[in-house]
Amino acid sequence: MSRASTIDRLPSEIREEIGRLRREGHQIDEILAHLRKLGVDHISRSALGRHTKEIDAVLEDIRRHRAMAEAIASVFGDEVESKALRANVEVLQALISRTANAGPGEGAAFEPKEVQALSTAVNQLSSAASRDAERVMKIESRAIEKAKREAAEAVDRVAARRGLSAEVKAEMKAEFLGIAR
Repeated sequence: MSRASTIDRLPSEIREEIGRLRREGHQIDEILAHLRKLGVDHISRSALGRHTKEIDAVLEDIRRHRAMAEAIASVFGDEVESKALRANVEVLQALISRTANAGPGEGAAFEPKEVQALSTAVNQLSSAASRDAERVMKIESRAIEKAKREAAEAVDRVAARRGLSAEVKAEMKAEFLGIAR
């Protein structure tokens, strides 16, 4: 396993600050100046450049996967929870994939505990996605049944107004609604 970079060895608060500044669009020199103000003076510009390049790549992956997840979610409905869940699953899968496919000295190195935590998170998100899909199917099934009931009632009303026989009503329901005679 390769040695952690000088950025990876910084306290988490400093790494988070670097990430925040990068997400806000700050350039390498601006971030480096901010680090100097915080008393972090042993980070080279090239190390920060490599790190921000990795941050930019991850952010781009997140944006791309979020867009794909939202496009997929739009096919399944406008439920905010579903979109967020699908986006989170996609983002997590993208980050794991990116890390797994990183070459030597690239990407983040995970400890076994971290890999286990990611694996648990993916399993939990997959399970939640499955429950969400089941919930959507139940909602759709109830909506279909309600529509059939309302259509059957409409057939009954029209048949009563037109004086149609019970046999004709049953035939119409079977033909149009798939309701057994």
